Order: sequence, then structure tokens, then C-alpha cells
Amino acid sequence: MKTRILPALLLVSLLCLPLFLSAGKDPDTTFSILLRVKMAKAVDQGILDPDTGMVYAVSEPGFGTLHLAAGANYVYEGILAQGLDSGQTYTFRFRINDDVYETVVRSITANPGITEYTAWWNDDPANITTFNVDMTYMVLVNAFDPAVDSMDITGTMNGWAGSPLMERVDTSYVYTLSVPLDPGVLYKYKYRVNRDTLKTEFLNAAPRYFLCPDTLITLNQFFYDYNPATVPMTFLCDMRYQEESGNFDTVTDYLDVAGNFNNGGAWDLLYLPAGDSIHRATLFFDTAMIGGAPLAFKFRINGDPSGEELAGQPPRSYSLHVPSLSDPNRYYCWFNDTNPNIPTPPWVTDLFIQGTLISGSTVTGSYAYHNLNGIPEGVSLYKWYKTDTIGTPLVPIDSAWQVNYTIDSTLDVGQYLVFEVTPIAEYGDSATGVPTIVYSDWAVGGLGIGEKERLDVRYYPNPVLDELRIESHEQKLSLSISDMNGRSLTRRSFDRPGNYSIPLEQLAPGTYLLHFYCPEKGFSSGKVIKQ
Repeated sequence: MKTRILPALLLVSLLCLPLFLSAGKDPDTTFSILLRVKMAKAVDQGILDPDTGMVYAVSEPGFGTLHLAAGANYVYEGILAQGLDSGQTYTFRFRINDDVYETVVRSITANPGITEYTAWWNDDPANITTFNVDMTYMVLVNAFDPAVDSMDITGTMNGWAGSPLMERVDTSYVYTLSVPLDPGVLYKYKYRVNRDTLKTEFLNAAPRYFLCPDTLITLNQFFYDYNPATVPMTFLCDMRYQEESGNFDTVTDYLDVAGNFNNGGAWDLLYLPAGDSIHRATLFFDTAMIGGAPLAFKFRINGDPSGEELAGQPPRSYSLHVPSLSDPNRYYCWFNDTNPNIPTPPWVTDLFIQGTLISGSTVTGSYAYHNLNGIPEGVSLYKWYKTDTIGTPLVPIDSAWQVNYTIDSTLDVGQYLVFEVTPIAEYGDSATGVPTIVYSDWAVGGLGIGEKERLDVRYYPNPVLDELRIESHEQKLSLSISDMNGRSLTRRSFDRPGNYSIPLEQLAPGTYLLHFYCPEKGFSSGKVIKQ
């Protein structure tokens, strides 16, 4: 990625944008708190019925009672944006329904902007991992005798010294062991018979890999991954580009597959062999599925629906067949189909016009260049326009074909400037990208006229999944959302200050421009990323 050099202070402000974007230049004087509580273990213990139960944050006296909304993986959250005092510390507890309080007493201080608080119910994390290994087919081939043989796990979680003996489940040939593991840690392990190193599965091959999530999880596996009554299917997903672009960290993140075979995700994690970028997992399916309906699935980051690939697109599909050594059931892809080996046009993000919008001043079009194939930027094309208001036809400015533009002392006053860049790679089959524009925040002022007061408007979250929240302190406000090419997609008007919700489910993933207008103060703009 190539980024134009910006003043250090401006860079700092840009880095803060994903956390809480503001269309105002004054210090944030609003106070809101975002509370989250993880209820996975409470659900598992039967304390909370996720279908009928309600979860609240209760502060009495304090901010009162806040109803929390249910989210993915039994995480409940809510935001309180009114009735808070600057610097005030509030004590509170989480509550299930009307009468089940946790025993932990918590506190949070309202600071400017959004103060976030995340915890497990009763501070009791659910990070227990249960290992189940099926020895049925080892019994059938006389490689294991449940009357005299035992099972354990040897791996990095116990320094390869072996675990306590696994327990047999009733009269089955399944052996189980539940252990607390640290979330976010990559563990390597193998199952072993009679604590005998020579009777360890995959003796001279790579071990199993497991990146522990912060939840309850059960791993159902077969010794040596051998089960002739099922069809093995290997999923492989290359994350190299996601790693290089900063969207995936192999130290803290994990990858799973969610599909019609596991109810949209059941912590079927893919494992990463050391020194590789291809995550993989072998799952087992009933032989009756051969020739039946195809598997439908997508890969996702951290088991989170918002981290799912191919947003808005159909799932991947695979039909199981009778496997052979030369033709196993195997599916390989790049996450989100972003394969840097396939020629892809470059694109730009983070566009803005840098400089003072007064006559005679020189402004600069700034942007970040991206190329999936790693090809550096060549000679990109620039163009400047002006317009009376945002959304009206753009008028090209003659001879304004450089990244810098000096504002005309007479012709540009009262006009909004528009910077356009067409990214061009240094070489390649897809060297030219799509032209992208950005508007100035307000109209150009005359010589000596200072910048206009910015609008007191904020929006969050960013990135956004389905619903954008608008917090306005303006008496009248209008909002236009457009794509990066300036095409208007939706418009809204607000007649009074308040908090508003803008549904964005209909928009495809990408970056969009927000154009705010207030009759007393003029225009202001920003960007939001739709997941």
C-alpha cells in the first residue's frame, strides 16, 4: 500500500477514525457507555434461556436499567447515550430476567466519547475445551482393547508430557477429557495409547493444531482421523493476503468454516501448520451424503458473522464423492477469493482534500493506494472539479491535472472542490483502477475568511454491519450517502437533534461517503466502511 505523506497530527486523527468518527473539530463532549456481557457459559449451565430470557445492566442508583440486545455467540450488548454525567463513576451489575443478579459488583466511568466495557457473566469465562476421540475403528482392527488400554493427550498444553487419562463415555469407544485452555493460544497435540510414545497417532507426521476460542468448545475426532464409515472432507483456505493486509493475525485470530452441515458454524476450526499460510481442517460426513445435496459453506474470522467472507454473495458449494488417493474430497480457495496471483485492478481509499479552503491557498488530494497483486503505484491520473453544492453536476477545472491545486481567488470562492484520482499500477494486465472522488468539507472562502464551523454530528459504529447510528446536535440536518464514485444511494432528513438509525443492509460491502448538510453551517463529510 502506498500512502501520501501527511502531517503527523493529521495522521493521528485518521488513525482514530475507525474507533469513533466525528464530523466536528471540537473536543468530544458527549458521554456514552457501551456494555457487553458474554453469556455462553450461563446458557450452557441453564441459567439463561437464549430463546426467552432477557439480560440487563442495572445501576440503582445510577443510570437505571439498560436492556441488552442479544448478539452472536450469546454476547449481549447495549449503549447508553443519555443521562450520564462527565467523569461520573457508576456501579452496576448484570441481571437475567427480573431477579437473577450476578454476584460481581462492577463500575464504569463516563468519559468523553464511547466508553466500552466487556465481561463474562459473573466473571466466569467459558474457555473449557472438551476433547472426544473415537476409537471404534481401532477396536475393529485390533489396535485397541478398551478392557486393558487407556488414552491420553500429549501436546503443548502439557509440555508433551501427557494429560490425565481420558474417560470412556459409557459403553461406547469414545474417550473424553475436558481441560481449561487459554483463549487465543495455538496448541499442538496428538492422542496416545497407554502413554506409549510408539503408540501415538501421526507418530512421525505433523500434530493436530488448535487455536482455542474464548468459549466452550467440543472437538469430536477419530484416532488417526480414520473412520471408514464416514467420508473425510478437507477444507483449505489461504489467508496470506489477509495477513499481509492486516485483516488477520495468526497470533490472535482464528478461522472456522460455517455451513449447512454445522448449523451455520459450530466452531469447526481450521488449523495452520507452522510456516504456512494455508489453514486446513478435515471434517467427516456420513456416506449417505455422497451424491446428495452439496455442502454449502463460507469461511469466517473468529467465528463472527461480521467476519464472514463473500458478504452478500452465495456460499461456496462442494458435492461429496467416493474419495480415492488420487481424488480426495478437497476444497481449496483464498479467503474472500482475494487471490494475489490473479490480476486485479488497483483501488484507493482514505481520500480527503488536505489544506485550507480559502482563495490563493494550495490544497492537496490525498489517498491510500492498494493493489492486491503487490504491484506499486505508477503514474495515477488526477482531476479537479468544482460544484455549487454536493450532488449537483461537477464542472471540470481547466488544466487542474496535478495532485496539488491552487484555489482561484475569484472563480472558486463559494464552490465545493472535488478531487478525483484514477489509480494506475506500474505494470500488469489490470493496471488501471476505477476513478474515485472526494468532496471538500465545505465551500471555498474568500481571502482571509476562516474555515466554517463544523457540524456537531457523529456516527458509529465504523465499520458497520447492518445499522449506522447518527448522533446529531443540529436543529436541522440532511444526510446523503454515496459510493466512492459520487453516486447518491440514499437520503435522509432530521428535523431536530437526536439519535437516529440508518439501515444499511441493502448496501454491498465497501467504503461509502457521508455528506451532512445544515442550513446554518453548510456541509461536512466523512466515510464509513460497510462490512
